[in-house]
Amino acid sequence: MDRNNVLNADFFRDYPRIDSGKGIYMYTEDGTEIIDGASGPVLVSLGHGIEEIADAMREQATKLAFAHRDDCVTPVLEKSCATFTDASDGYLYKTFQVAGGSEANEIAIKLVRNYHLVRGTESKYKILARWQSYHGSSMGVLALSGFTKRSLTWICLCNRSTWAMVLSAWMRAVLPKVRRNAP
Repeated sequence: MDRNNVLNADFFRDYPRIDSGKGIYMYTEDGTEIIDGASGPVLVSLGHGIEEIADAMREQATKLAFAHRDDCVTPVLEKSCATFTDASDGYLYKTFQVAGGSEANEIAIKLVRNYHLVRGTESKYKILARWQSYHGSSMGVLALSGFTKRSLTWICLCNRSTWAMVLSAWMRAVLPKVRRNAP
Protein backbone atom coordinates (compact mmCIF):
# COMPACT_ATOMS: atom_id res chain seq x y z
CA MET A 1 0.00 0.00 0.00
CA ASP A 2 1.26 3.46 -0.91
CA ARG A 3 2.03 5.60 2.12
CA ASN A 4 0.97 9.24 2.08
CA ASN A 5 -0.62 11.74 4.43
CA VAL A 6 -4.16 11.47 3.01
CA LEU A 7 -6.80 10.02 5.33
CA ASN A 8 -9.23 8.09 3.12
CA ALA A 9 -12.53 6.49 4.07
CA ASP A 10 -11.18 2.99 3.44
CA PHE A 11 -8.00 2.62 5.48
CA PHE A 12 -6.83 -0.48 3.60
CA ARG A 13 -7.55 0.38 -0.03
CA ASP A 14 -4.73 1.43 -2.30
CA TYR A 15 -6.19 4.49 -4.06
CA PRO A 16 -4.95 5.44 -7.53
CA ARG A 17 -2.98 8.71 -7.77
CA ILE A 18 -4.85 10.89 -10.25
CA ASP A 19 -2.81 13.62 -11.93
CA SER A 20 -5.24 15.11 -14.46
CA GLY A 21 -8.54 14.67 -16.27
CA LYS A 22 -10.14 15.42 -19.61
CA GLY A 23 -13.80 14.84 -20.41
CA ILE A 24 -14.95 11.61 -18.78
CA TYR A 25 -11.39 10.38 -18.22
CA MET A 26 -8.95 10.72 -15.35
CA TYR A 27 -5.25 9.99 -15.76
CA THR A 28 -2.85 8.57 -13.21
CA GLU A 29 0.68 9.89 -12.85
CA ASP A 30 1.94 7.07 -15.11
CA GLY A 31 -0.65 7.92 -17.79
CA THR A 32 -3.17 5.13 -17.12
CA GLU A 33 -6.60 6.23 -18.35
CA ILE A 34 -9.55 5.64 -16.01
CA ILE A 35 -13.19 6.38 -16.81
CA ASP A 36 -14.54 8.67 -14.09
CA GLY A 37 -17.69 6.71 -13.30
CA ALA A 38 -18.34 8.41 -9.97
CA SER A 39 -17.32 12.01 -10.69
CA GLY A 40 -16.86 12.70 -7.04
CA PRO A 41 -19.55 11.03 -6.61
CA VAL A 42 -21.61 12.00 -9.60
CA LEU A 43 -20.84 15.70 -9.26
CA VAL A 44 -18.46 16.51 -12.10
CA SER A 45 -21.02 15.54 -14.71
CA LEU A 46 -19.75 18.11 -17.23
CA GLY A 47 -16.36 16.43 -17.43
CA HIS A 48 -12.79 17.41 -16.63
CA GLY A 49 -10.52 19.95 -18.29
CA ILE A 50 -13.21 22.17 -19.81
CA GLU A 51 -11.51 25.52 -20.45
CA GLU A 52 -14.71 27.61 -20.33
CA ILE A 53 -15.50 26.30 -16.84
CA ALA A 54 -11.91 26.81 -15.65
CA ASP A 55 -11.93 30.37 -17.03
CA ALA A 56 -15.23 31.19 -15.32
CA MET A 57 -13.95 29.76 -12.02
CA ARG A 58 -10.70 31.72 -12.33
CA GLU A 59 -12.54 34.96 -13.12
CA GLN A 60 -14.93 34.54 -10.19
CA ALA A 61 -12.15 33.60 -7.75
CA THR A 62 -10.28 36.81 -8.55
CA LYS A 63 -13.43 38.83 -7.72
CA LEU A 64 -14.87 36.91 -4.78
CA ALA A 65 -13.70 33.46 -3.71
CA PHE A 66 -16.60 32.65 -1.39
CA ALA A 67 -19.74 34.17 0.10
CA HIS A 68 -21.99 32.10 2.36
CA ARG A 69 -25.69 32.04 1.51
CA ASP A 70 -26.68 32.77 5.12
CA ASP A 71 -25.03 36.18 4.92
CA CYS A 72 -25.71 37.57 1.46
CA VAL A 73 -26.57 36.98 -2.19
CA THR A 74 -24.28 37.65 -5.13
CA PRO A 75 -24.98 38.60 -8.76
CA VAL A 76 -23.57 35.22 -9.86
CA LEU A 77 -25.93 33.34 -7.51
CA GLU A 78 -28.91 35.44 -8.61
CA LYS A 79 -28.09 34.80 -12.29
CA SER A 80 -27.68 31.08 -11.68
CA CYS A 81 -31.01 30.85 -9.83
CA ALA A 82 -32.72 32.82 -12.59
CA THR A 83 -31.51 30.18 -15.07
CA PHE A 84 -33.65 27.58 -13.28
CA THR A 85 -36.64 29.94 -13.17
CA ASP A 86 -36.34 30.61 -16.90
CA ALA A 87 -35.84 26.93 -17.78
CA SER A 88 -38.95 25.97 -15.80
CA ASP A 89 -41.15 28.73 -17.26
CA GLY A 90 -41.31 30.31 -13.81
CA TYR A 91 -42.37 27.15 -11.97
CA LEU A 92 -39.11 27.07 -9.99
CA TYR A 93 -39.19 30.71 -8.96
CA LYS A 94 -37.02 30.12 -5.89
CA THR A 95 -33.87 27.98 -5.96
CA PHE A 96 -31.65 26.88 -3.08
CA GLN A 97 -28.30 25.98 -4.55
CA VAL A 98 -25.86 23.63 -2.88
CA ALA A 99 -22.49 22.08 -3.61
CA GLY A 100 -23.51 18.44 -3.98
CA GLY A 101 -25.95 15.62 -3.42
CA SER A 102 -25.41 15.03 0.30
CA GLU A 103 -25.99 18.70 1.03
CA ALA A 104 -29.00 18.78 -1.32
CA ASN A 105 -30.67 15.90 0.48
CA GLU A 106 -29.85 17.30 3.94
CA ILE A 107 -31.30 20.69 2.93
CA ALA A 108 -34.40 19.05 1.43
CA ILE A 109 -35.07 17.29 4.74
CA LYS A 110 -34.64 20.55 6.66
CA LEU A 111 -36.79 22.56 4.23
CA VAL A 112 -39.64 20.05 4.39
CA ARG A 113 -39.45 19.93 8.18
CA ASN A 114 -39.43 23.73 8.39
CA TYR A 115 -42.38 23.89 5.97
CA HIS A 116 -44.47 21.74 8.30
CA LEU A 117 -43.38 23.67 11.40
CA VAL A 118 -44.36 26.98 9.77
CA ARG A 119 -47.73 25.54 8.67
CA GLY A 120 -48.46 24.23 12.16
CA THR A 121 -48.30 20.58 11.10
CA GLU A 122 -45.34 19.64 13.28
CA SER A 123 -46.64 16.09 13.62
CA LYS A 124 -45.51 15.48 10.04
CA TYR A 125 -41.91 14.37 10.37
CA LYS A 126 -41.54 10.97 8.69
CA ILE A 127 -39.32 10.68 5.65
CA LEU A 128 -39.72 8.08 2.91
CA ALA A 129 -36.57 6.84 1.21
CA ARG A 130 -35.83 3.92 -1.07
CA TRP A 131 -34.14 0.91 0.47
CA GLN A 132 -30.64 0.14 -0.84
CA SER A 133 -30.39 3.63 -2.33
CA TYR A 134 -27.63 6.20 -2.21
CA HIS A 135 -28.51 9.67 -0.96
CA GLY A 136 -25.02 10.85 -0.03
CA SER A 137 -22.38 10.34 2.61
CA SER A 138 -23.31 12.81 5.36
CA MET A 139 -24.76 11.37 8.57
CA GLY A 140 -28.35 12.44 7.95
CA VAL A 141 -28.62 10.95 4.49
CA LEU A 142 -26.67 7.83 5.45
CA ALA A 143 -29.47 7.19 7.93
CA LEU A 144 -31.94 7.32 5.02
CA SER A 145 -30.11 5.05 2.63
CA GLY A 146 -30.91 1.60 3.93
CA PHE A 147 -27.72 0.63 2.10
CA THR A 148 -26.51 -1.65 4.86
CA LYS A 149 -22.90 -1.86 3.72
CA ARG A 150 -22.61 1.93 3.95
CA SER A 151 -24.97 2.78 6.78
CA LEU A 152 -24.67 0.06 9.44
CA THR A 153 -21.25 1.29 10.53
CA TRP A 154 -22.61 4.78 11.20
CA ILE A 155 -26.32 4.36 11.96
CA CYS A 156 -25.76 4.16 15.73
CA LEU A 157 -24.39 7.71 15.58
CA CYS A 158 -27.60 9.06 14.04
CA ASN A 159 -29.49 8.62 17.31
CA ARG A 160 -29.18 11.77 19.42
CA SER A 161 -28.99 9.69 22.60
CA THR A 162 -25.46 8.67 21.55
CA TRP A 163 -24.23 12.28 21.59
CA ALA A 164 -22.85 14.30 24.46
CA MET A 165 -23.18 18.07 24.17
CA VAL A 166 -20.38 20.11 25.70
CA LEU A 167 -20.56 23.83 26.26
CA SER A 168 -17.72 25.92 24.88
CA ALA A 169 -15.54 27.89 27.28
CA TRP A 170 -17.34 31.07 26.14
CA MET A 171 -20.75 29.56 26.90
CA ARG A 172 -19.60 28.34 30.32
CA ALA A 173 -18.50 31.90 31.13
CA VAL A 174 -21.55 33.72 29.68
CA LEU A 175 -24.43 31.38 30.54
CA PRO A 176 -24.44 32.02 34.32
CA LYS A 177 -24.54 35.79 33.68
CA VAL A 178 -27.43 35.39 31.23
CA ARG A 179 -29.37 33.27 33.73
CA ARG A 180 -28.82 35.85 36.51
CA ASN A 181 -30.15 38.66 34.30
CA ALA A 182 -33.12 36.72 32.95
CA PRO A 183 -36.59 37.97 33.99
